[in-house]
Amino acid sequence: MSADVFHFVIEQGSDWPRQVVIKNDDGTVIKLVGASAQLQVRAAPGNTQTVVALSTSDGSMTLDGPNGKLSWNLPGAQTAAISIPAVLPVPLGPKGSGYLLGGYDLLVKDGSGRLIKYLTGNVYLIPDYTRPF
Repeated sequence: MSADVFHFVIEQGSDWPRQVVIKNDDGTVIKLVGASAQLQVRAAPGNTQTVVALSTSDGSMTLDGPNGKLSWNLPGAQTAAISIPAVLPVPLGPKGSGYLLGGYDLLVKDGSGRLIKYLTGNVYLIPDYTRPF
């Protein structure tokens, strides 16, 4: 099974809640009992600095193992602190335009210790204009 490709959009200054259900190619849920997971966004694969880092080990990501569900909510204060990259904006369809922050992958270490990449893709940032209350 190869990783599915999915692109995320973060709206700067807003909470970034997401829920992902991991499924087999046939659509059945993969049970993640005893697993741990992490997701890191980097400007390029070899970069040592992460733009966003989420993990079940630090509590920034939660895992509902029997239902194969991963959840996170990056607070608006943290998305507001993400720097806008020094690149030209790219069109994001009906969402307008945004900036490519980099790529990510979602790794899961299953109960037997195997590392499996389930998701990969790009992450875009839509800048904020309104300052929080």
